[in-house]
Amino acid sequence: MINTGLVQPPYDTSLVGVVKGALDYYGIDSGPAETFALSGHAFAINIHEELCPSGPYCWDQNRFRDLLPNLGIRMVE
Repeated sequence: MINTGLVQPPYDTSLVGVVKGALDYYGIDSGPAETFALSGHAFAINIHEELCPSGPYCWDQNRFRDLLPNLGIRMVE
């Protein structure tokens, strides 16, 4: 499957960049701050010195997946 017009914006985290790209692709109007906040990603930053907020492979993504419907999308493995 090729998704033409799908673009990942250059955000501070690639995960939220992918989320914002999906929102834009589906025509869902969400600004950067809203995307970070409603996905819960804004609240994962700087919570522990050994946790890299830009590396979502380090943290449990279940809550993130639970919050994505706040933005009008969902993520499945």
